[in-house]
Amino acid sequence: MCSVLLQLSPNASGNLRWSATDSGIIAFFIPSKGILSPGQQQSIIVYVDTSCPRAAFLIFSTKNGKIAIPWNC
Repeated sequence: MCSVLLQLSPNASGNLRWSATDSGIIAFFIPSKGILSPGQQQSIIVYVDTSCPRAAFLIFSTKNGKIAIPWNC
């Protein structure tokens, strides 16, 4: 289990929808999607249901692109 904090800049021009997926592992995100308002933070809990050791990615997507966070254990 780990946690991820998403944050949208207070200078953003509007709300931003996001969603979370995995690559190379089986992960459960709580919540798995949402909307960030300018200046808002969202804490996400990630449960990884895959045996270690393994290298993979936690992926957060928006209309502006993707962020892939490497996962190793």
